[in-house]
Amino acid sequence: MDTYINNLKNAILSLCKERDISVNKLASLTGITQSTLGSIMNGESLNPKLATLIKLADFFEIPLDQLVGRERYFQILLNDASGEEAAALELGAI
Repeated sequence: MDTYINNLKNAILSLCKERDISVNKLASLTGITQSTLGSIMNGESLNPKLATLIKLADFFEIPLDQLVGRERYFQILLNDASGEEAAALELGAI
């Protein structure tokens, strides 16, 4: 299974557990079909649509990078950036 998809699956499970909701309830709350979420969770969907990822990130109030396990990459960028660039990165302007 692709690393990002595995990270996505783990993030969804963890975030649902933190909020005490099931994956089926997540589908209902986000407007994502149960079959789409099921495909992601079962590893059948190796390339979910950006719109799906955005809905998940927005619902959980986290950046897309964090949702797919790229927060380490983002943190490296942030650490290497100058003060002004770091502020822009944090605001999503870069």
